[in-house]
Amino acid sequence: MFRKAQVWIMGRTPRAELRVLLFKLTEERGGHWQPVTGGLDDGESFPDGALREAREETGFRFRGKPRSLDHEFRFEGRWGPAVERAFLLQVPGRGAKAGLLAPRLDPREHVAAAWALPEEALQLVPFEAQRQGLRRALARLRA
Repeated sequence: MFRKAQVWIMGRTPRAELRVLLFKLTEERGGHWQPVTGGLDDGESFPDGALREAREETGFRFRGKPRSLDHEFRFEGRWGPAVERAFLLQVPGRGAKAGLLAPRLDPREHVAAAWALPEEALQLVPFEAQRQGLRRALARLRA
């Protein structure tokens, strides 16, 4: 079974407003907005794969480990049966020291990136399983 990580990356503006990082896929990959996602390497744990994918797709250096959102779902993907687990990562900084960096884009995968308001992100992602992951991430931050 193919294993994937779904990684919700959150940050705050200098005014401490919460934002969610989304990527727009190329048309060949579906053309929709989504969080960081990616397949795990053989023998790689879900948390390690989530961190590797987040680093690869953003170019950011995260200080902490991804936090599990206790959200896993199965689906039929282009590779056959797949399982995906959701994680949360936060970019460092709060208040005046906060800043939402522009991620690096791989033109083979993404055509755009945006730091969306949580409500906007919930509207932009097309799959309910992703919206459930985002809702769990937001609940973790508010707890």
